[in-house]
Order: sequence, then C-alpha cells, then structure tokens
Amino acid sequence: MTDPATGALVGRVAEPGVAELNTAVAAAKAARPDWAARGHDERRALLNRAADAAEANTEALAVTVARGCACCGCAGLSG
Repeated sequence: MTDPATGALVGRVAEPGVAELNTAVAAAKAARPDWAARGHDERRALLNRAADAAEANTEALAVTVARGCACCGCAGLSG
C-alpha cells in the first residue's frame, strides 16, 4: 500500500482472490455451531474484547486507512 500523497510505501496487504474468499466462508460456516452454542454473555464478552482492541488502536487504524485513500484530502496524514 502506498501513500497517494507521497508515493511512499506505508504497508503491505494481501490481495485475496476467490480461493481465499472461499476459505474464509468455509471457516465462518465451520465456526457457526460453536458460536451459536455459546451463551449470550460469553458472545457479548468476546465482542466487547474485539471492540476494546479496536478502540485501543483507533489512531493507528485511522491513519493507516487515511494514508491508503486519496478520496477526501486526508491522504497526506503522517503517522
């Protein structure tokens, strides 16, 4: 991934294709029974942990996304 404002390399991301998509869908389908068997409280706790992790990294995530887009004038952000 390059910064559209500078052309500098800011990261590397995978470019998944159909095979990777099919693998992800199969994994999600395989995980569904286990997820469904968990109680409401356990699922809520797991989702809250995921949300906490995202919130703890909001700034870094925002900068990474902004540096990869050239749509709104935010591409010139520095990390």
